[in-house]
Amino acid sequence: MQAHASTNDQNQRKRYFDQVQKIVWEQQPFIYLVNKNALVAISPGLANASPVVLRPQTFWNVETLYFSNQGRGAGQ
Repeated sequence: MQAHASTNDQNQRKRYFDQVQKIVWEQQPFIYLVNKNALVAISPGLANASPVVLRPQTFWNVETLYFSNQGRGAGQ
């Protein structure tokens, strides 16, 4: 993975990553411990929203979400 991350040559990166895939296949199980940053935006009119780290970050509790009039500007 260090070699993969340290080269800009796309063909070489592909070869390195193919090697990683082969090693993972041979040495199962494999646990992903890295999760890319996830940006979440929620409208002020959406109530009961509480984003979490695990996917899906925003709608894991979709059955409890609702729209409220609070948080909306005047005249809306």
